[in-house]
Amino acid sequence: VVSMSLLVVAAGILYSGVMKIVAWANGAQLEAPGMLALWAALLSIVLKEATFRYSMVKAHQLNSQAVEANAWHHRSDAMSSVGTAIGIGGAIFLGERWTVLDPVASVIVGLFIVKVSLELLWVGIGDLMEQSLPDEVEADRCLACRTPMNCAPDASAIIMPSNCISSWMVTSHCAKHTKRLRK
Repeated sequence: VVSMSLLVVAAGILYSGVMKIVAWANGAQLEAPGMLALWAALLSIVLKEATFRYSMVKAHQLNSQAVEANAWHHRSDAMSSVGTAIGIGGAIFLGERWTVLDPVASVIVGLFIVKVSLELLWVGIGDLMEQSLPDEVEADRCLACRTPMNCAPDASAIIMPSNCISSWMVTSHCAKHTKRLRK
């Protein structure tokens, strides 16, 4: 949901920025942003980056991909604000000829948001499709599936009636490995 929302926002930012650049290229005079916009962008950088760092700490403590996705949303907001501050600052301090920097920055920010949202979408799809575990887990021959919170042994694939003792040994190994992954 977060990644899809980011994609929609990115599309809007890209469209608006490109349309302003086209208008500027056709001779239209773009309005320079005000100082309040610059201060708001600078404050946003500081607050969003602090929120990102706090959220990432909590995501790792809770082993929560949902909290991590939200943290990356904050980071993309912070990076958007960096690009925005550069564009606004350039448009304000370099004069009327450079007012195009604001929409150019918005296009760059829009592309960055597309990148982040596609990465988040890829992780989410991997979780929904029960993407295979990391190589070090697969190497242990632990038949398991990845869940949003941890690795869970896939008991239905492990326990086979024809080979009870070795199956239970594999199950035991997977359970121990799962406990190690949770730490």
